Amino acid sequence: TMSKVERPKYTEERVLTEKFIRESHTLGITVYKEQLQSIANRETKVFELDLKDMEMSGDYMELAGRIEANSRSYVEEIAKVVDNLLPYPTVDIEPDIWDTINKARVGDEDINTLPAPMRRRYDIHISKSNLLPTRMRSLNSNYIGRLTKLRGMITGCTVVKPRLKWATYFCEQCGWESYQEVASNQFTPEVQCKGKCKENGNSGKLFFQESGSRFTQFRELRLQELPEEVPQGCVPRSIKVVVEGEAAELSCSGSSVCVVGVYLPEKLHGYKALLATTVTNAFFIATQVIPDKRSYNEQVIDSSTMEAVKQLTEETTDWDDAYAAYDTLARSIAPAIFGFEDVKKSLLLQLVGGHTKVLDGNTKQRGDMHMMLMGDPGVAKSLLLKWIATTTPRGVYTTGKGSSGVGLTAAVVKDPHTAEVALEAGALVLADTGVCCIDEFDKMDEHDRTSIHEAMEQQSISIAKSGIVTTLNARASILAAANPIGGSWKLGKTAAENINMPTSLLSRFDVMWLLLDEADSERDRRLAEFILRSHQQQDSSSSSSSSSSSSSVSGEPVLSEKVLQAYIGEAKKIQPVLPPRLVDDVAKLYVHHRTAADQQGQDFTTWVTPRTLLSILRLAQALARIRLSSTICKEDIDEAARLMTQCKESLLKAEEKQTNAWKSRVPYTQAIFGMLKEVRDKTGSNTVKVKDIQPQLTKAGYTYEKLRETINIYSQVSVLISDKDMTEVTFLQ
Repeated sequence: TMSKVERPKYTEERVLTEKFIRESHTLGITVYKEQLQSIANRETKVFELDLKDMEMSGDYMELAGRIEANSRSYVEEIAKVVDNLLPYPTVDIEPDIWDTINKARVGDEDINTLPAPMRRRYDIHISKSNLLPTRMRSLNSNYIGRLTKLRGMITGCTVVKPRLKWATYFCEQCGWESYQEVASNQFTPEVQCKGKCKENGNSGKLFFQESGSRFTQFRELRLQELPEEVPQGCVPRSIKVVVEGEAAELSCSGSSVCVVGVYLPEKLHGYKALLATTVTNAFFIATQVIPDKRSYNEQVIDSSTMEAVKQLTEETTDWDDAYAAYDTLARSIAPAIFGFEDVKKSLLLQLVGGHTKVLDGNTKQRGDMHMMLMGDPGVAKSLLLKWIATTTPRGVYTTGKGSSGVGLTAAVVKDPHTAEVALEAGALVLADTGVCCIDEFDKMDEHDRTSIHEAMEQQSISIAKSGIVTTLNARASILAAANPIGGSWKLGKTAAENINMPTSLLSRFDVMWLLLDEADSERDRRLAEFILRSHQQQDSSSSSSSSSSSSSVSGEPVLSEKVLQAYIGEAKKIQPVLPPRLVDDVAKLYVHHRTAADQQGQDFTTWVTPRTLLSILRLAQALARIRLSSTICKEDIDEAARLMTQCKESLLKAEEKQTNAWKSRVPYTQAIFGMLKEVRDKTGSNTVKVKDIQPQLTKAGYTYEKLRETINIYSQVSVLISDKDMTEVTFLQ
């Protein structure tokens, strides 16, 4: 048989709560005494009761359990306790309109006195500091009315509006004031006077007084599950969250938060109540909104992970040891993917990042790095993006076409229920202070392609639509993958032409890698052995091992994801600077690359701009962070320059391979004749000097003997004629 549930005796509970607050200082808890004095001095507007403090003493443990199970019903009782315990103010207080109203009503029997809730200048927040977050998918009827903590991302929010809590009415006939509590979204205003007019038998009419009514801040949020809490293949769940009071200003679209409040069913009023069905909509009333700054530093680290991190930090005393740790950390990036050593090093440096600086004039230089992976399909670009998104905190994986409606940035949408405009965040805003992995980057919408320029450089997104003018933070590193048009990389075209992206957008990427599916027998053999060895090993999901390090498929030691995250968290605490002795070296390096780019021609693959210099500095800062050093050294600059050179050469090699492939398909006579024609068309003269095509011959790998043979062959068919020494060639046709 079920035991009968006793109704709480609120009078006794109120006395017990008052006793706890009075005696809290004897238990070593002084926060409540300080809160009461601060409220009396009108310095704060919130009284927070932590149920953990009640549980610390055995006398109040049962009371804490009853308050936690039915916290919303205890708010008014705790407010009455605070009213009794409020001390006198210790500072001079300037009177406001409510002081004037209260003073006018004291001793005046003709005017109704203000109710206690209207005289209060504070809100009651019931919290529990050791309360663990509840998964959104676990919410059921057992949580209704119970103090609950949820964690998620705010995907949409309305503007902050005033909400009526107490309505004040004035009778124009007898001067009586009436007060009405508003507990829901809809209410029926009072019309007839219930004061002296009712006693005298008159029908006095009431008028609503806005200035004498009590309002509170109100906002509705849409809270969505965190990506790591969504089961594979399931749609993320979301819930409507109602925030009132001072907490309404602490929430914004795109931020990750923890909300503490009560889970309740939604009550229907008026015409909607007549159409009610057995299906009930539930919502969450939040009293606290706590920013959840999920980062590497806030990961739960066990003892074995800390020991592995400590061992790694001891190995970074000099550059040689630090470079070995640098290689080990890079190998730990997606160890199930073969090769791409320099690409994985670039990914590691992107995760570590540089130091964001705020210069004079409020000018900010971003420390987050952006990286682009281009190339043929089937080279594991998407696998790298998936690994980064699932491993890093606040990692978001999306595609250029997979974020319709809101898009990659943000959008102003209209709520279908209230017809109000609301701000919804896109992938870049949701990945604030994290990594946003964008696959199919070349297929994004035109709107996102325009607005992403600001997000990549200024790391913010400006919105000016439907009366909403605001700026959202998008401090995210972008890891993009783009496939070429037509399915394969066209060797005769530039990067901008292959992926159909403007160079103004591509120039914002710090590092761009071209990954081609090349036919190399030795590399193909090692790749096949790597894949076959991976199929011989046990599935990692079925293994119960939780060691901090292991061996990769290739047999080389790699670190676990927990150790990698913990080490990156330690590295991100450091803010390295460039010493004065390296300023000239970096400047000479930039000038050298700039001069070499001008000599090669102004192609996108060889462009060197001031952004390139900032990219080298960001890479060097990340390398210094990996060494756990606050100063950039010469080796950091050299390694950063090497990575920049390697990624540029990956694009230049594609052009060289195109030349070699064209050379193998076209006979050398036709190729050399084409060079002669190109010089003729360029100069406008039928006579071409041999020395003018000498650089092209050398670059294509043709000798002077092949040039002589070509001239002799075309001279026999009366197309060309040359002088005796073959220093000049004249076209006859």
